[in-house]
Amino acid sequence: SLLPELAGRAALDAGCGTGRYLQLLERRGATATGLDLSAPMLAQARSTSGRLVRARIEALPFRARSFDVVVSGLALGDVSGLAPAVAELSRVLRPGGRLIYSVVHPSGGAKGWARTFEVSGRLCAIDGYWHAVAEHRSACAAAGLAIVGGWYAIVEQLKVAQQERNLFLSTEIAKLEKEIKDIATLKA
Repeated sequence: SLLPELAGRAALDAGCGTGRYLQLLERRGATATGLDLSAPMLAQARSTSGRLVRARIEALPFRARSFDVVVSGLALGDVSGLAPAVAELSRVLRPGGRLIYSVVHPSGGAKGWARTFEVSGRLCAIDGYWHAVAEHRSACAAAGLAIVGGWYAIVEQLKVAQQERNLFLSTEIAKLEKEIKDIATLKA
C-alpha cells in the first residue's frame, strides 16, 4: 500500500467527491477531512464524514503543515494549472508527510481517450486537462516533493485504463449494434 500508518494522523482527501477515500482514511484511523468544489458531491460525502470543506485545490483553506497525508484521486485532471495545485497540496503537508495522487494516464488525451462515466444508462463525459508526465515531475520537484518508488503507479494505471477503455468500447459497440438491429427491425 502507498498509504503510511494512519492511526492518529491528520489526512486530507483533496477532491473527495462522494467520499470513497475518506471512508478508507477513517477506517485506517486517520482524522480525515474531505475537500471538493462540487456541492452535490459534498452532499453525498456527508454520509461518510462530517469534516468537509468546499474549496478549490488551487487555494486550500488550511494553514501550512496541517496534514500528515494528502490523497487526491483523479482530481488533478480537473485543474488547468498542475504546478500551482501540487504546490498547494505540498504546502499543507507536514514535514515528512506524504502526497498520494492519481490521474488518468497522461498520454490518454493524445490517444483520444475520454473521461466518462455512466448514470442511469446515460454516458456522461467530464472535461479535463491532460498533463504530461514531465509536467507532473516538474510540478512535484518545484513543490519540494520527492517522487518515491518511481512511476510504477502510472504503468499500472495505463493497464487499468486500457482495460477500462476496452470494456467501454465493447459496451459502446454492443449498444450501437443493438441500435442498428432495432432500426433495421423498424424499417422491415
